[in-house]
Amino acid sequence: MNGQEFKEAKLPTLDEMLGINSENSKDIYKELKSEFGVRGFIESHRQSMELLNEIEAELEKFLISYEKNKEDREPVEKAYALEINILLSMARRFHPLSDYGKEMLSRAVERRKEFESEAGPMITGITSDNINLFRTVLSSDIAEDVISGKVHAIGALRTSKQTVYGVGALVYHVDALPFGAYEVLRADWLFVNKKFRERGIAHHLLGELIAQMAEKGLTDMSAEIPADIPDKQLLSYIFGSWHFVQDVQISPDTVIRAGDIDSKRIKHALKNKAVSLERFDDATRNMIIKKALRQFAYAGYLWGIPNDYADAKLSFYMSEGSEIKAMLLAHRMPSGIIRVECPGTAPKGEKYLPDLIYTFLERVMAAESEDTVIAISADGEETGEIINDVCPVQLGQYVISGTLSAPSGDINLDRKAIEKLLNATA
Repeated sequence: MNGQEFKEAKLPTLDEMLGINSENSKDIYKELKSEFGVRGFIESHRQSMELLNEIEAELEKFLISYEKNKEDREPVEKAYALEINILLSMARRFHPLSDYGKEMLSRAVERRKEFESEAGPMITGITSDNINLFRTVLSSDIAEDVISGKVHAIGALRTSKQTVYGVGALVYHVDALPFGAYEVLRADWLFVNKKFRERGIAHHLLGELIAQMAEKGLTDMSAEIPADIPDKQLLSYIFGSWHFVQDVQISPDTVIRAGDIDSKRIKHALKNKAVSLERFDDATRNMIIKKALRQFAYAGYLWGIPNDYADAKLSFYMSEGSEIKAMLLAHRMPSGIIRVECPGTAPKGEKYLPDLIYTFLERVMAAESEDTVIAISADGEETGEIINDVCPVQLGQYVISGTLSAPSGDINLDRKAIEKLLNATA
């Protein structure tokens, strides 16, 4: 498919993408919204509060039972998980970043920590030390990115027949927007083992991350759902229930095959070849990368990458004398995909970007098979235009994009406002 034509095509609506665009389903949705109304909304919240009080009253019995048999974590885990999920549903009902929502998220985190002090972790950071527990819920390329430190991940642990399993994972990173405007938390992967679904585990992971986000003062979180995955409706529902505003977009990554690169266009367009980072030893290469990244406007998310992240044979730079003006860092993932994270430039270094990318593509054509897939993170329009010129056939795809932002003033309710609504409908 021609990349430029793909970008100009009319985007489908979110309803069309999720397969819920029939008039019948829309009418049912409107009817439910109308009938449920404010009174039903408040009554649902009142019932959650009553159930929460009942669970808290019963927890003491579960803890006493657990103290007698430390091997049997499962019953007390289920009781705490139910309480946590009720608190998370209360946060979602109004808005997780409203004053009341953040209070409920904080209470959920406190209850998790209380359980963990008694019986071990429910939510844990995923690292190279424990990643084998989560192999069933992480793809190989994402697991590699977690191990390398490129992204962060939290995982859910649950018990079955006295064995603790890694049953869910949420992978994320913090992206610094251009020129340091502000930072956005980006959810990259959310998956729960099918045997452990319908237990609120995805909500627990997402609630935990949103609570961390609120605590650190970040106000925006985004997520992208590939439109061709089987679970797109389920994931869209989960993010939607947390007040993510969703729409359909073209994937920001430019995805191409090595065999689709036009060698004649490359040869005609390439004027000055970039320098390969493979000419340097490890220490010198790492020094060059760190020095260059300090001055690149779009490279904020690459701080802290491990020394061996970049594939030296596929990474290049261009310079004026001793000053590096442009750099392209490529990483070969276990799946075989080559991911280009940083076609970056220093101020006034944009003129070097075409030759930098052309040199990389020329190396790919010479060294890789025709079926090799290359994903290029295109932070600016210029990068996309360069790729379009020498590789018009691309593998672009639709994604469902969702954004969670701080609530508007009219729904930023605190505890007193909630109690007032409850009393008004008692």
